[in-house]
Amino acid sequence: MSSRYVVFDNQRYDIVPSCIVFDWWTNGIIHMLFPQWVATLDFTYSSRWPIDKLTGKPAVISPEVRKNMNKEEWVKSYARGFTPPAAKKQTAIQQWLPYVAIIAVALVAVYMFVNIQAIQKDLVNLYNAINSIAK
Repeated sequence: MSSRYVVFDNQRYDIVPSCIVFDWWTNGIIHMLFPQWVATLDFTYSSRWPIDKLTGKPAVISPEVRKNMNKEEWVKSYARGFTPPAAKKQTAIQQWLPYVAIIAVALVAVYMFVNIQAIQKDLVNLYNAINSIAK
């Protein structure tokens, strides 16, 4: 980790690796089908320190403590945050939902293709009927 802070809206927010939380990113159509594991830090507008995941309040770090933090501690806390949580078993719906969605899209495409051909035949018959009446 090369930087110890980020800048948003011209304000500096400090990064504390022990406050990093890993979540599944599921916003958007693609990520609903294929979620992505991302590192997140939550901040409040009133504090430059991230919200501690254990207390729910902004992390309070004094300058002395900050000075004593060495890179080894940063790497260890980052690695601790990266370890996945206890194995959660996926339900059958969660496991098979992407496959069901792909099959459903394919079935809708085939249904539309078949019906479009039938509608085209009906339109051709109607066109021929109108032409025979008009002559």
